[in-house]
Amino acid sequence: MTHCGVPLIGFGPTVMPKAGIVTAMATEVWPLIRNWKKNPHPPQNRGRVGHPLEFFESEDAVLLCGGIGYEAGKRAAEAVIEYAKPDLLIATGLAGGLKPEWTLGRTMIAAEVVDEGTGRRFRAAYGEGTVVSSREIARAAKKRELASRFAADVVDMEGAAVAEVAEAHGLPFLAVKALMDDMDFELPPLQDFVDAGGRFQQARFALWAVWHPRWWLAVAQLQRRSNLAAQKLAAQLRQVIAGCNTNRDPSQPFPAFENAGGNLGRSG
Repeated sequence: MTHCGVPLIGFGPTVMPKAGIVTAMATEVWPLIRNWKKNPHPPQNRGRVGHPLEFFESEDAVLLCGGIGYEAGKRAAEAVIEYAKPDLLIATGLAGGLKPEWTLGRTMIAAEVVDEGTGRRFRAAYGEGTVVSSREIARAAKKRELASRFAADVVDMEGAAVAEVAEAHGLPFLAVKALMDDMDFELPPLQDFVDAGGRFQQARFALWAVWHPRWWLAVAQLQRRSNLAAQKLAAQLRQVIAGCNTNRDPSQPFPAFENAGGNLGRSG
């Protein structure tokens, strides 16, 4: 018996998914995965990633929250492939705008992902627009720098790492993003609270915020923005997964987007 052309019998998830999805933090995708099945991390991935993993599964997809940054994204993508052997790899999460039109709540299915660190460019299976993957959480000055250097539309952190792993394994790749912060929105110094494994140290950040009242408004806005962007991202991912489930050849545009025309990757 097969599902999406992959046998159901053997090691790995109970149902082999069509799409393997990598994101940094569960909060970015929680509206999507809140009712998905949770599977503890398989032992073979423990040493590679360095911290416990939890896979979230639906009938047609498996998702791993692997941590923040290039190295975390790369490890997570490898872990998803090892565990689920998907037919398609998706880098997803919240992103920052690098152009005035890329504002809170807009979503993108990118045609291209650029690695800030190496300059390498990766083509997605389909989409429009360009994501540049920063090696740090991009605050306002960094966003302006990236916009100037790469002429990209939005900035993320893990997209290029996931794309690199997909290319190495011969898998088609998508980058699905939702905008949380506009180009001029100044984030708090979040990078200071990311540990070596790519995990965000929420308790340390909360304590820091208590003692820095000038950031209270920005922190409150950040929470509201994250929640709204996560809802928009979940809606976009549901469409991607539905398209994946109705098209057995992930290298071709999925039916869910054939009618999107010029608006593909630029929904509000």
